[in-house]
Amino acid sequence: MMPALIAGVSFKEAQTEARKLLDYLKLTDRVQHKPSELSGGEKQRVAVARRVNQ
Repeated sequence: MMPALIAGVSFKEAQTEARKLLDYLKLTDRVQHKPSELSGGEKQRVAVARRVNQ
């Protein structure tokens, strides 16, 4: 959500888009976890999603 919020997207819209991406990446069960709590593969999927969503 952070890149979208920095870009001026509304909180609700950023949250909706972030949840869609997490669902696509099969990471919805990890939504409350901090980045340091994700596995290496999960971090890679998040990084790919971040690049695709720019």
